[in-house]
Amino acid sequence: MKTLRISSLITNLDADKHELYEKAAKRLNISTEEILGLTIIKKSIDDKSMDNICFKYIIDVTIASDSTYMLKHIDKDISFPKTIEYTPTILKHKKKHKRPVVVGSGPAGLFCALTLSYAGLRPIIIEKGMEITQRDFHVKQFTEKSILNEDSNIQFGEGGAGTYSDGKLKVGMMTPVKYKVLNEFVRSGAEPDILYLSKPHIGTDRLKNILINLRKQILSLGGEYRFNTSMNEILFKDNQVLGIMVKNQDKISKIITDTVILATGHSARTTFSYLYSIGIPMKSKPFGIGLRIEHPQAYINKIRYKNFHENPNIIPADYHLVTHLSSSRSVYSFCMCPGGYVIPATSEEGCVVTNGMSMHSRSGVNANSALLVSVTESDFKSCHPLAGMELQRKIEMLAYNAAGRTYCAGVQRLEDFMMDRNSSKFNDVLPTYRPSTVFLKSDEYLPHYITDSIRMAINDMDQWLEGFYYPDALLTGPETRSTSPVVLLRDNNMQCISRKGLFFCGEGSGYTGGILSSAADGVNCADSILNMMNP
Repeated sequence: MKTLRISSLITNLDADKHELYEKAAKRLNISTEEILGLTIIKKSIDDKSMDNICFKYIIDVTIASDSTYMLKHIDKDISFPKTIEYTPTILKHKKKHKRPVVVGSGPAGLFCALTLSYAGLRPIIIEKGMEITQRDFHVKQFTEKSILNEDSNIQFGEGGAGTYSDGKLKVGMMTPVKYKVLNEFVRSGAEPDILYLSKPHIGTDRLKNILINLRKQILSLGGEYRFNTSMNEILFKDNQVLGIMVKNQDKISKIITDTVILATGHSARTTFSYLYSIGIPMKSKPFGIGLRIEHPQAYINKIRYKNFHENPNIIPADYHLVTHLSSSRSVYSFCMCPGGYVIPATSEEGCVVTNGMSMHSRSGVNANSALLVSVTESDFKSCHPLAGMELQRKIEMLAYNAAGRTYCAGVQRLEDFMMDRNSSKFNDVLPTYRPSTVFLKSDEYLPHYITDSIRMAINDMDQWLEGFYYPDALLTGPETRSTSPVVLLRDNNMQCISRKGLFFCGEGSGYTGGILSSAADGVNCADSILNMMNP
């Protein structure tokens, strides 16, 4: 047998796998009977022509070695596939190692701990928030009654911020590590199609059970979870990690270890401040600030796919927009949630923050996306490494105060926003944000360079996606937690450049963005630790 990869196979939207076999056979000039197997490697929407939207596939075709097909040359369309299998790092010596401690159970910490568990190191996972069931209760307490638990909320708890941010898996270039992560998700309950869809999506509702299954796997391998437990201090001697001090309720205890992995996420402000206070090298980094925009999902389907907007194979539709302004700022859509909801993402008292999510079905009435404006160190008005974090906090507090010192989010009709006036009523788009909303001009809590940039970008985006400027669309804000405002400096082994045994991974480290890249970073961090343990 031999396997060939066809890298560009186009089908209509209603094609089934039988048609894939027929098209593959035609491309290879063989009969369908000569195809022993067919595997979808990637599936994406080809919408270059709005009059003929299709699916575009990359497939692997297995044929008999004595097939009539002869591969005379390798070109861009037909080639021999390259393996993307992940090869785990194996400890060469089974000597007794101190148990590593992973701080944070988001995508990076979770997959770092899972990889260390497979190697037999029995990691201890420290999580300041609660396990998913209790965390869900705290999230509902906030969305329904405005009761905020600063340790257990949409940012903190089992699964990290990714649990309540839709489960979108931005793949980009597939790598063995990313493929491993996707396979682990499938083993734990995700749909197998995430292995090949160009824009795979799990959904917040399904992520919760997947997290429980991944936790069970870690526990079965000897790992240990400690929820409702925060890291108070990292212990060093001669710049080498000796352990950490942790707090659970009122009890403070010590964990002896020589390996600490910080995977604390982009909102770990207390951790950032603590690391700065003990001299851990770090610097501020650019990120995005803006608003959430909500349109009717049926309307997005229509303007996105026109005559195809009712086809169930391609809706609910999404979009990705970016524009570069003459001011040198970029404005871009981020974390687009078809059929989704705008959610409260604060983790500090007296702050308002928004984010977006969808369930697996993406059946909500509205589509929403962040519209973010790039901000840089020059906007922070300070060279302090935590200046970007303080800018986030300042805006979140302004939004809270402007809303009457409540956790209501300010909303504004798009037309009113463009005319720089407050709104007085909703029309055909109703807000999905909970606990509640209040009519509020975005300029009351966002800097003018943010709001003015979004106004200019809206007109440009409407040129790229005709109809995007929809007067009754709603803007809800602010959105400040798109990514980390801090970079923790690490070496090629993902270790702190000034302290041995201290490792950084995931969004909180400043090197990744999103569930998949953070999970992959966690795997890479674990592999780096294992390689350093090998002679």
